[in-house]
Amino acid sequence: LPAVNVSNYVFAIIWSMALLTVIRCVQQPQIFILFLWGFIFLSLSRFISILLLPLNPPSSLIELKDPLSNTFYGSKFITKDLFYSGHTATQFLMFLSFFGTLFLIK
Repeated sequence: LPAVNVSNYVFAIIWSMALLTVIRCVQQPQIFILFLWGFIFLSLSRFISILLLPLNPPSSLIELKDPLSNTFYGSKFITKDLFYSGHTATQFLMFLSFFGTLFLIK
């Protein structure tokens, strides 16, 4: 498959999910606590994997350009984190936080 820049679509999904997470965290603070603990462990595991497994990006890599957060932290891209995607991992963590609280709250 040819490489195509889908940054706008990806970040529309990511920021929509982040907004939904904020709304749900206001409604149920337990979701925020669960997400926060999960994000701490996720970040630590990403830091460790970047240190231990710095994989070189493929030559045809298309960097995702976030139109919102690039204005705050600049346009420096981390490309040695290809062991697992932080974008995908965070989205999945949000999903787990939503459904995890269904079983934790009684």
